[in-house]
Amino acid sequence: HPYDNVTFSKLVIYQEARKHIPTYMNTQTNMPITTELTEDQRCAALDALQLRNVVKAFVFKGEKLLVLTRRPRTHGKGMTKSLLDFPGGIVDPGEELDEALLREIEEETQINVELGIPMHTSHMTRNGRTMVQFDYLAEWVDGTVQLSPEHTQARWMTLDQIRATRDALLPLIEKA
Repeated sequence: HPYDNVTFSKLVIYQEARKHIPTYMNTQTNMPITTELTEDQRCAALDALQLRNVVKAFVFKGEKLLVLTRRPRTHGKGMTKSLLDFPGGIVDPGEELDEALLREIEEETQINVELGIPMHTSHMTRNGRTMVQFDYLAEWVDGTVQLSPEHTQARWMTLDQIRATRDALLPLIEKA
């Protein structure tokens, strides 16, 4: 088996979190987009397609996963529900995925992490804009979580807590 026991256990927690914690980016799996274009051509093509790359980190501290609660937002149709989230955000034009993710983690949580391997790619379309999300495993290195204004809570959750959260949220999700 190519993974040691600790890594394998984190992969199980990651997979459970992907299944059980609803985020606005949790959609069907899609293969990464690749291209032979230059960086300038790629950025121009992405802008024309209204395509945005998004990165998310599944940050572990031992066997616990960092789960954030996103602040409700006001949109044209009213308030959105407060949803669970993971550190990350939109990749700026010309920015590498890992650089963007480290920047977003710092902005949202003020913690230091070591990025691991990319685990999953998904996509969604909202308001005519397509977003491709790249999920990475990451390991907490140091620091105490200090939230940015876009989040209201941070919790280090075990696999059982993730499953219980999904069970508690399911009736709310089904009403949406």
